[in-house]
Amino acid sequence: MYRFTGLVCIFLTSVASANVAYNQNLNPTKQNGYMIVGTGIPANGFTVATGDDGSLLALKARERTTGQPLWFVDNVYYVKPGMAPNGTSPWWSFDFQFTPGKFENNEWKPSEIYTLELLVDFDPSSGTDFDIISLPLTNADPSWLTEHGDGFFTNPGGGAWSDDDVPYVYSQSWNLGFDFWTKAYNPFSPGVYDIGLKVYNSTNPEGEVWIKVVVVPAPAAAGLALVGLGLVGWARRRIA
Repeated sequence: MYRFTGLVCIFLTSVASANVAYNQNLNPTKQNGYMIVGTGIPANGFTVATGDDGSLLALKARERTTGQPLWFVDNVYYVKPGMAPNGTSPWWSFDFQFTPGKFENNEWKPSEIYTLELLVDFDPSSGTDFDIISLPLTNADPSWLTEHGDGFFTNPGGGAWSDDDVPYVYSQSWNLGFDFWTKAYNPFSPGVYDIGLKVYNSTNPEGEVWIKVVVVPAPAAAGLALVGLGLVGWARRRIA
């Protein structure tokens, strides 16, 4: 169960895994160093997991405007509650990207081999209440594209991506305020949200990556913004 207490300096960390790396740059990126899904989304500070077949799964939470969280420690990202300056979106978003692996003969695996699954927790107080979405890695049906947008990108070549050998990625930037979620979200509620991205090769699991997004109370959020390299949090995690 998660709860918040006052004036406590706490790092929320998870048990390290051999195939998970923290504070990583995305691979590939656009030529200008931004995330492939859009212009101006920084490609740094991601939690990245390597699948058994060499595929890469990346997740990050950050402010909608600046592209960075208040602070992060390993796979735990601290963000503010409330709305972004535009007044219509939550203060924080999360970015994720999938890069395929290769066959034993060093050829890239086609997208049809993979299935992606995104798990987003909508319970900020205790336990988990996941909204689970299967992500298409081929031409999605029109109804899915209309509702969710298309995150499948093929490499245009010519140096447009940082790694011209990678044939495709799945790349998206979403927030919990979108209409397509089946769960309710209150952007003003502090708490801890779990977000996971899994990849399957046919029916076999290949890898997964998880992050925790800590929405801190407003006074603590202001403190985090002021101290910069220091972390003054009000978050405490207790596992029942």
